[in-house]
Amino acid sequence: MQWPGKIVDRVAFTGFSVVMLSALWALSSIKDLWTDELLTLRLSAKPDLLALWRAIPSSGDATPPLFIALTFLCVKLFGAGEIVLRLPSVLAYWVACAVIFFVLLKKLGRPAAWFGLLIWLAQFRFAVEARSYAVLLALSALSYVFWDAARQRRARRYTVPAFALCLIGVLSTHYYGCLVLLPFAAGEVSRSLGKRRLADPATSAIICLAPLTYLLYSSMIRAVSAFSTGFWAAPRDWSQVLWTYQFLLGTGGVALLFGGSLLLGLVLQPLAPRSAGIDRDDVVVFLGFAALPIAAYILAQLTNAFVSRYTLPAILGLAVLAAIGAKRFCGEDGRRWGVALSVIIVILALDVRLAYKTWSHERLVLREAMNAVEREASAGREVVLADHNFRKKLAHYLRPELAKSLRMLMPNDLLVYPANEDFLYLGIPPAESKNLQPLRQIDKTFGLYQVFRADR
Repeated sequence: MQWPGKIVDRVAFTGFSVVMLSALWALSSIKDLWTDELLTLRLSAKPDLLALWRAIPSSGDATPPLFIALTFLCVKLFGAGEIVLRLPSVLAYWVACAVIFFVLLKKLGRPAAWFGLLIWLAQFRFAVEARSYAVLLALSALSYVFWDAARQRRARRYTVPAFALCLIGVLSTHYYGCLVLLPFAAGEVSRSLGKRRLADPATSAIICLAPLTYLLYSSMIRAVSAFSTGFWAAPRDWSQVLWTYQFLLGTGGVALLFGGSLLLGLVLQPLAPRSAGIDRDDVVVFLGFAALPIAAYILAQLTNAFVSRYTLPAILGLAVLAAIGAKRFCGEDGRRWGVALSVIIVILALDVRLAYKTWSHERLVLREAMNAVEREASAGREVVLADHNFRKKLAHYLRPELAKSLRMLMPNDLLVYPANEDFLYLGIPPAESKNLQPLRQIDKTFGLYQVFRADR
């Protein structure tokens, strides 16, 4: 008996989902919360959604409220805990994986779908992070699904409103989500040029009007802009864009495989989009996604903030373009596909192993720091930290009475956020730093993780 292809694909993706979710659970169980996740934790502990809405402008969180609201609901439903805190990200990442796989399966076939999905997995770290980026990925991918369905006039009664809701969700997840409008705007321009008229007034209007969503968050935007001039990640030069592409593709091996597939597929064997199941408008949209780091750097000249993770939806374009290139190069040659898929699986396995070792080591560093604080406190001495991010992390995992006793060395160039409950810490003026004696450098790998003892 021969099973239908669709059933085989669904069973295979279900098996992949079980393996991926199990791996994400294992990684999440050994990864400590970091500074921004602690902010998510504090906001999600608010008593109700109204209190959450009021707290966001003064919290220092530079994101719109959708992700925090989803996390708040998970905490209320399942209780507080690190796994629950990261549940929205894990589920959103799985949704994004499902979208990229089944879109590529339909348009390029089975081997290319797995190839694109494995390229997509280069950003698995954001699936175990209680921040908005995995949700941003999922909503960006779903936006493409509904836009593609609407332009093919499939169930437009539902797909057009769904496209609008997804774009609103993107803009409500991250302020740089507005960049996701650019690929779809480019796609609409491509469609209109092909037809020599406005191709779809409804989707075009949605793209143009979507930025009005930010009017709902005007108070939050004003609060964020208050300290944007001193933001730690101000744009420096165009080399940041190149580094961002390397960041998006994970390890150097994935980046090399991506570049090779694209070069061989698109240059040595020129692309014939329609024969590959991808038309010109698709290519324009995915090229637009791939160009998001460039657009983000240009926008950063106005906002004074450029962080590589802000451009995470670009991985959608990069994964699809890599799959197109691999499809053109490998064709129906099973041996070529076997080699390509095997290489990327090995690279990803090494990347997962590296993440596991890194997070395990960071947990060990944290436990050693906690023991050091315990020893100094039992001797009646205060502990002063040299890094404010590590101080917040350490304070979270220490007993409350010990956390309150932590002090922090305040360098002259330290960014000072608006005073509020989320960024409250004890500090000592730089003039007193001469009275500090090094207790021990907990780990040489992490130079900022230094602990000092204050001698009175």
